Amino acid sequence: MIIVTVYRTSSCPLCDEVQEILEGFRTTFDLQIVVVHVDDNEGLRSLMGEVYPIVEIGPYRLRPPIN
Repeated sequence: MIIVTVYRTSSCPLCDEVQEILEGFRTTFDLQIVVVHVDDNEGLRSLMGEVYPIVEIGPYRLRPPIN
């Protein structure tokens, strides 16, 4: 199983789009998608930055633009 973590904010259309695309990949790949909302977590926001979504797959961290 591949664990994919999506760090997102609540008002983020790109976050919605990325999450939807990842859900579509679940039919092909054995994915567990973990969604982390960073709106109320200042420590996490300062660590991750202000541009979302951020997608982590294993040791890799992807930031927008995600193609």
